[in-house]
Amino acid sequence: MRTSALFVAAACTATALAQLRLPFTRSGIDAGNTKRASGSRRSLSEVNLFRLDNDGYFVNVTVGTPPQEISLLLRVQSGESYVPDADQCEDRWSLLHDACKYGSFLSNESSTYVNPGTETFTKTDVGGGRIYGEVVSETLHIGGAELPKINLGVVESTGVSMSTRTSVGVLGLGFNDRAYVSSSSSGLGSSLATVPDRLFQDGHIKSTAYSLWLDDESGASGNLLFGAVDKSKFDAPLIRFPIQDRLSTTRFDTMLHSINASKTPADAFQPLLDAEAVDSYSDQTYVAVSPEDAVSWLPYTLAAKIYDLVGAVWSRTDEYWLVPCSANASEARLAIRLHADDGPVLDVPLADVVLPWNYWHSSEWSWDSESETEYCAFGVQSANSTSADSNYAYYQRYSLGGAMLRRSYMVFDLAGEEIAIAKAKVGSTAEEDVVAFESYGAAIPASTSVRPSWCSQGSSLDSCNSGGDSGSPYIRTSASPNRTVLLILIIVGVIVVVVIGLTIWAVMRCRRIRRAEAELAEKHAGVQDAAGARENTGSEGGHGVSATQEPPAAAAREPPPETSAAATASASPSQQPEGDRVVR
Repeated sequence: MRTSALFVAAACTATALAQLRLPFTRSGIDAGNTKRASGSRRSLSEVNLFRLDNDGYFVNVTVGTPPQEISLLLRVQSGESYVPDADQCEDRWSLLHDACKYGSFLSNESSTYVNPGTETFTKTDVGGGRIYGEVVSETLHIGGAELPKINLGVVESTGVSMSTRTSVGVLGLGFNDRAYVSSSSSGLGSSLATVPDRLFQDGHIKSTAYSLWLDDESGASGNLLFGAVDKSKFDAPLIRFPIQDRLSTTRFDTMLHSINASKTPADAFQPLLDAEAVDSYSDQTYVAVSPEDAVSWLPYTLAAKIYDLVGAVWSRTDEYWLVPCSANASEARLAIRLHADDGPVLDVPLADVVLPWNYWHSSEWSWDSESETEYCAFGVQSANSTSADSNYAYYQRYSLGGAMLRRSYMVFDLAGEEIAIAKAKVGSTAEEDVVAFESYGAAIPASTSVRPSWCSQGSSLDSCNSGGDSGSPYIRTSASPNRTVLLILIIVGVIVVVVIGLTIWAVMRCRRIRRAEAELAEKHAGVQDAAGARENTGSEGGHGVSATQEPPAAAAREPPPETSAAATASASPSQQPEGDRVVR
């Protein structure tokens, strides 16, 4: 295991108010092990070009009581932290190849080790294989801060072949949602606190956020600053923007808005990826911001244009893109704008993207030129064709690696779900100017926000005009709303709208029903009144005889007047009413 001056440096950065500084270094491989004879073929996988042996930023920590020194690999996109179990380092192959050279953990030598045996985890490690282990409770010392009873993974076995395996621990700096989940027998899964969570909970920092930058152009070392920014390490503006991703909000991902390139300082920049040409959602390229990885992965249609700038070639044997090592003197540059038209711009000399000769190199003889060309690995990779690239795009994620981010000062804000990027003062020796976060979820100090997503171009709203590239010091007083909270609010809003709509519909329906009932009642009452009138009329004429059949009132049987008696007497019997005839 390596023991370096980093432990001394970490101890000297005793916990200050609301900040914690950690130096880190990048590992490399011995150049003598990678030189190949002219015309020979050796697979890149033999030297693990993109595995952790050859590339990665490491911080030194101690685990257990008494403390055991271990170097952990920084992982911005993962929340899990774990250490290798020393038992897997005792076989012959591991001892021969120094597989645990970054340190391992002996649980039986720690008095603070607690393992109930009920928590397990499995994941894909940084080398591409599967790892398996248990979640335990231990004491972690990191940068002068002590985190007792923190949950860590102890890797007990791996699914990586013995020929490529190197056991290494990881310091997860990603979102809690991506941390291992409790698998206890209770069946109640719960997300366990990550290292940034515990630094906040234990009062070492005021918000779960951290800054990351490199010390010089070589990228051999750098610093990790929890809970604060160091203004002496970057040139303003420090532009912050919300994370963006198609599938989730628990990764530090964003969108490539535009990419311009120039071959020489005298040439004008020409677009490789034009924002105006991105006319559909499917055309948008989302990338993970992964400074811990040297290599960037981009869509082939975009990467091919970069390959043309430096003369990169595809190796059928190695299945990677290679570039003449002489390209490390290239004057070509990229200007990569992230997020939107007011997002930060990355200044990327393509010479930075040619991976160092001691990472991997190959000599190839050309009969055409009758000369030998030295090839190095290129820090931009992609699938070899548009058809294969489409499959890669569907199943994998594109990323911006450390080679493209080497000259950037970056802030990763877990609480605010934001990233901030500025041009780093590479090699600066200025006096520190550290500004801590004011509170949990507070805005990134000394940063300028992009326009909110709801602002249209040219909007006159003050909140829309105060951000962007204008240089106006728009510093918000709180972090951007948590996306989970926003999602909940949207759902609640939809429910409220639906309830209000149903209520209005129910009220209108009730009114229509009542109106219909009233009209029906009126009709029913009219029918009853008509029927009642007929009944009353029938009872006056007797036994249901109609009124037209009733005799007139003048026909009532009354004695005739005296004046008409003679006429009555003289009338013939046949003309007299039958009821008035006199029986003689």
